[in-house]
This record gives sequence, structure tokens and C-alpha cells, in this order.
Amino acid sequence: MIFVVTGPVGAGKTTLVKLLVKGLKSSGLTLSGYVSEAVRLKRKTTGYDLFEINSGRRLPFLRKEGTNGQLAGAGQFYFLLPGLKTARDIISSTSDSDLLVVDEIGPAEVRGEGVWPDLNPLLDKINCLLVIREKLLADFLPCLPPPVMFFRVEGKEQPVETMADYIFSMLRSSRLKNSPD
Repeated sequence: MIFVVTGPVGAGKTTLVKLLVKGLKSSGLTLSGYVSEAVRLKRKTTGYDLFEINSGRRLPFLRKEGTNGQLAGAGQFYFLLPGLKTARDIISSTSDSDLLVVDEIGPAEVRGEGVWPDLNPLLDKINCLLVIREKLLADFLPCLPPPVMFFRVEGKEQPVETMADYIFSMLRSSRLKNSPD
């Protein structure tokens, strides 16, 4: 089962996902994954840090400029090797969790790069909550196995508790259906 949080840049997708993670963890689900938190300098986004949701570990993930060891670009940003390796390792080791959270899949993944080589083979095997910005959604729709449920963020207050309850109930019923008799 795939849950997609989508919306325009700056609408609050990451903020919503962080609240959802908190609510889903408190309902007893085991989660794995990461959130990409903006790094700002003088009100301008200069990059993103990877924040691992289980350990709380934070490390540089994407930057616009000024770093060594850059990989292929993700839009206007470049992956940093340790951050990308950590993101890919988190995805690869997610088999025991109820839900994998990936914030976000973007331009690099559209090209089959970034975390896509690790994420794509798992999409029909595990439950995922993916953040995909609105303008890239059409690129990913053909790659997402059903069922896919969408949550659109529009920059106003979101009913986080309702969303968390819905995701929890969907995962619970899915787990019950898949359990052996």
C-alpha cells in the first residue's frame, strides 16, 4: 500500500509528514525512513539534511554548492555521498517495519537515480509513505503499484489526526488480510 503526500513546493509537506510520523508511532506502528529538512541561510534554502525518523540522526543530504564529493544533481541541488548512502541503506533495511517513510522522491528519482534503485523494487512489497511534489507526480504515477492513496497539502492546516487514523486503519486491515490463517 502506498500513501503519497503531495503539494506544491513550500506547502508544508515535510511538516505534515513529521506530524504524521509522530501520530503513527504513538499508535504502535513500527516506522522506518527519513525526512528531508530544509537548511536555510538568510531565508534561502541552501540544502536539505536527512533526518532519520528512528534514531534522530541528522546528516547533510543535498546542497546547492560549496561541497566536495557531490553526485548527480537533484534539480538545483546535489547529493552528498554520506547522506545518499544513508538514505539508500535506510530504504534497503526496512523489511521489518509497518511503514517506510521517504521524504522526498524528486528529479533525480525521475531519472532513475538517487534513492530510486533501492526504493523501486520494494514498492510492491512494503507499505510506503512517499512525499512527491505536485509537479512531479505525473512522472511517478505509472511506477506506483496499487493501491495508492493521496493526501494533498495546500499550505493550510491539515487534519493530521484524521490522516494518521486513516493510514493506521488501512495498514491494520492490510496486515490482517495478509496474515496466514
